[in-house]
Amino acid sequence: MGPSSKRHLGVMEYIYGDDRVINFGRYREYLLKIRDRIPDRVFRFASNEDHFNLASRSSLHDAWLEELTICESGVERLDNARSVSIHARLLGAFHDRRIHLKYLGVLKYSIAGVLANPVLGERRPWHGDLITHEVRAIADGQIVHEILFRAGGGLSIECEDLEHREEII
Repeated sequence: MGPSSKRHLGVMEYIYGDDRVINFGRYREYLLKIRDRIPDRVFRFASNEDHFNLASRSSLHDAWLEELTICESGVERLDNARSVSIHARLLGAFHDRRIHLKYLGVLKYSIAGVLANPVLGERRPWHGDLITHEVRAIADGQIVHEILFRAGGGLSIECEDLEHREEII
């Protein structure tokens, strides 16, 4: 991981500190404090240690981003009845499954892209392995999910709900 990896998102507060060490215990304590402020399925996803455990096939750590889709529905309508959803498809760390993350009721998002592949010794498009991710409450019923990639880029998505599913391949 490059020296500026955390700088691109710069907001992860619990799981990935300034020391650049993943601290699931500190993050778990935070999740228990916000449990009543986030949807149940989001809490189950965020607090599931399998999504962080390096030996787990369900871990997001070391997964690769395959596809990111942003959909604005109701585009033909001119009123405020539109909504935005985002779908991220990841290839699991063991390449035996796809991990789907669907963000509903998106309020705000940012994508920081640093596409450098230090393994190849040249600049080619590459996000790199997913290093870690964090869910935080931003308001009652609203969350932010941040994802950090090895090359230094990442995603930050503020939304009302998050769906997670795995597809064995």
